[in-house]
Amino acid sequence: MTVSAPPRIAGGRVGTSYSGIPIEETSLSHTVGYGDLDLGTMAGKAELEKRVRHAARRGCRELDSLFPGAGTNVYYCIKDAVYGAKPQMEAAIASADR
Repeated sequence: MTVSAPPRIAGGRVGTSYSGIPIEETSLSHTVGYGDLDLGTMAGKAELEKRVRHAARRGCRELDSLFPGAGTNVYYCIKDAVYGAKPQMEAAIASADR
């Protein structure tokens, strides 16, 4: 499962400011392991969510430190990263329930 918010950095130009400065979007991704969890239990599901939140927090803090002054709102970055990982989390849990 990948939480985007790896040490792999991806980015690209998404526009230009009114003064002609390029605007680039950058993201980080971290892989979250869950093979040791029993996702058929509440405890396993809770631990998976905890790991995803931790990975999101780590990635968003990395972005903030790599690009100081870029205006990264760490709270919303974490929230968006966790939300983005929800489909992967749900798929992993559904697969465990089979």
